[in-house]
Amino acid sequence: MAMLSQLAEIDDESGWVLWYCVWKAGGSLPHQELSEHDQQLVHERFHQAGLTLPELRAEFEALEGFARGSSDPAAAAEAMFNIAEWATARHLPLIALHYTEAAASLLPGNPSQALAAGRTNRQYGDLVSRADTYYERAIPLARKIRNWRVYVRAHLGKGHIRKMLGDNGDARAHFFTAARAARTLSGEKWLAGQTQHDLLVLAAEEGNFHAAMMYAERALDSYPRHHHRIPGLAHDFAFVLLRMGMYAEAAALLDRVMQTRMPPPDQVIGWSTLAHAAAGAGDGHRYHQASGNVLRLVDLFDHHAAAAFANLACGAQRLKLWGDAERYALRSLQIAEQRQQTEAIPAARDVLATLGGDHPMHDNEAITSDLRHRAIKLIPALTTRVVKWRDATYRIRKPRIQERSSP
Repeated sequence: MAMLSQLAEIDDESGWVLWYCVWKAGGSLPHQELSEHDQQLVHERFHQAGLTLPELRAEFEALEGFARGSSDPAAAAEAMFNIAEWATARHLPLIALHYTEAAASLLPGNPSQALAAGRTNRQYGDLVSRADTYYERAIPLARKIRNWRVYVRAHLGKGHIRKMLGDNGDARAHFFTAARAARTLSGEKWLAGQTQHDLLVLAAEEGNFHAAMMYAERALDSYPRHHHRIPGLAHDFAFVLLRMGMYAEAAALLDRVMQTRMPPPDQVIGWSTLAHAAAGAGDGHRYHQASGNVLRLVDLFDHHAAAAFANLACGAQRLKLWGDAERYALRSLQIAEQRQQTEAIPAARDVLATLGGDHPMHDNEAITSDLRHRAIKLIPALTTRVVKWRDATYRIRKPRIQERSSP
């Protein structure tokens, strides 16, 4: 399996321990009492794994009890979740994926673990429908025990999945539910702002720019100073500007965004949007710089690959680089169909349908001066928030499991 190739990068004993635990949790290994000799072998292997990876020693101790059949499933699930976090930080996505799913299988009635499995599948899985299944499980479980923090995040995650599958109506319904629950049940104003942010992207893709402005203003007002999605909000507003034909303004804002320490998967989509905006502004040099950054990262961090290649195709079309436009559009379609990321398909098909034309993309010509003025007023506010995002007042804290498992 593909997971074994990642385990091969780890010490033999640690790799065996990681394989053994995830397969046992998944029911692939038969349940049987271990002989005294086998128990000693298991102990020695787990002990050696803890020496090799001391940062995971506590987790291996908990999982040794699980392997022996004497551990509390909740303790084993928490250990597996922590290993998944460790794997994510070291760019071992398949280990992270298997371990969040193993934790969810140990505690099938736990909405937090279902949420974590949904999130990891959305980030790293080949089929977004698998993530959809975990979010679908988390929603009623969270509602039943009144865990509103998980309930809100599961609706947000489900909304993202529906959007990726091209069902904007269902996505919008989940985002609205998340917004209401965040305001009235979980008491998280900032999370209600996050739903406004997600609705902003939907509105922009549908060309409803007045609604997009409203959602952008609400999200900006709701997000705390150091909220992790501040750069993402600025990026997505730049996408609104791009859709409105304000390419130079979008590129300038994205230049500021890309100076932040964004996670590598977000850098992929960020650089691709900057490439598209730069091309729209007629700046071929900046397009090639930004597209080069995308191509350098995308094979390693492919969560947004379909949308990123669609952006590169649109930019190449703007610059009349017909060969690049066709190649990037076909690559976008291939990834979108393989990973069920259907939201990228319309833009890629539009490029292929207009190759060689004088008007490569469809600008909105009905943008009023009032709408442009409203957009221009938001740019400095967003720029200031991006600059202050990780300033001297920022303090790192370790979030709770529900927050670590945010959608």
